[in-house]
Amino acid sequence: MPGQVHSPIGEVKGDGWVLAVESVFVKNEYKDVFEKMPLVNDSIELNESEVEDLRNCASILHKQLLKSGKQGIGQIVVLDLLSSYIGMIADIYQRGFPVSANNRYADITFRFKSLLSANYQSVKRPSQYASKLNISSVYLNEAVKSTTGISTSDCIRDEIIIQAKRLLFYTKISVKEIAQELGYEDWAYFTRFFTKAAGISPSHFRKQYLE
Repeated sequence: MPGQVHSPIGEVKGDGWVLAVESVFVKNEYKDVFEKMPLVNDSIELNESEVEDLRNCASILHKQLLKSGKQGIGQIVVLDLLSSYIGMIADIYQRGFPVSANNRYADITFRFKSLLSANYQSVKRPSQYASKLNISSVYLNEAVKSTTGISTSDCIRDEIIIQAKRLLFYTKISVKEIAQELGYEDWAYFTRFFTKAAGISPSHFRKQYLE
């Protein structure tokens, strides 16, 4: 998702490569799957066959990238392989989507999480999101809990906490400035809020991972 960051914790031995792709090369069907990823709370485990298929496709793609020029048939082959690789990943991700008898719930949850990603700094109450979606707070909570397993309030809390952790880890701004960045004028209240949710104070979280 936009804004995601990844960092290995501890010593990691191994080799690997990163594939960065312009969104214009991703089919709309695959984009639709990735845009719904906020509905999936748990990581998705791959079986051996899936791992092998992805490894083989990535290996072929890598070889083709090394020998192909920037134009001609070779470049078209690269794009086709790339699309296949992305499609395989999208298919695996789609398997992790919640199976709900009420597709309306999934749609509401997706729209709520999209709103949350864009408004977590200024909109903190479930009732405010329900109003934006033109539904009641009770119905919003029912849909979100049915789809994700947690309440609307917990979703809002988790989004704020993960954003706070990112700022604590990847920036040097103070806890007070982070509180303001996340929409809290009272940084002492924010500290209590973070500590209760994360089980550790903001300052101790930063020291634990950076010192």
